Amino acid sequence: MTCWEDMKSVTSFERSARDRSARLFSSNRRLVSVTQVFDNMVIEVALPALTTNNTMSIKEPNQQAATKTHNEVAKTIVDFMSDCGLGDADVNAGHLFFAFEFAYRPLPRFWRDFDMPALVEAISERFPNWRSAVQEPDWSADDVLREVEEFLHSNAFDEANAQMMMGLPTHARPTEWQEAADWICGELRKRKLGAELRFADRLGKRCGEGALQELRCLECIANGVAFERIGTSVARTWRNRVLAERQKGGCKA
Repeated sequence: MTCWEDMKSVTSFERSARDRSARLFSSNRRLVSVTQVFDNMVIEVALPALTTNNTMSIKEPNQQAATKTHNEVAKTIVDFMSDCGLGDADVNAGHLFFAFEFAYRPLPRFWRDFDMPALVEAISERFPNWRSAVQEPDWSADDVLREVEEFLHSNAFDEANAQMMMGLPTHARPTEWQEAADWICGELRKRKLGAELRFADRLGKRCGEGALQELRCLECIANGVAFERIGTSVARTWRNRVLAERQKGGCKA
């Protein structure tokens, strides 16, 4: 049973995600990396001063920690798909959208630092025949990866915009979609970030919607408050239901 049969009540979430990602690029465009559009988006964040020596001393441990986190996130994604009873032929952008939400961690740069190669490696290890199992006509594994990259790119853009809004006093931060979209476009225009501004214009008020969700996440992270994204809640509900039905039927999870 696929998630669309098992979770009919949440198809609007997936449709919204697909609609959002479909607006981002033409079908022929490939992204080099999730963060490429943010190269010029300089976010002013207060950081402790580092000397050359202590910078070098923490670089390797930090890199090791980041690699461990990326690998753990990738494993969580494929574990989620396995728990939901998905196989090689079910590796598609729709199912991966839910898997990403399930694997989300409250980190300030979760989307911008997402490791796509680690994910592809984990998928290929768990579902070795997924590339040849893509069943949609005129659709390939590369198309699946392109959709995934666009989704990640959109979330990373929202996260970067939310980080900009975090620089505002709490009372001055936008609270409505259109207000947020207008502020973001104005800020990008002021910073002369033409490519990012065009990207935001293509999204319209959805640019504000996504940024506000990420802003809520960042605010909760900063204040040490537990917060669960809507998508994460939906994904968790689906997984728990599948596992419960499997256990009820006498199968091990």
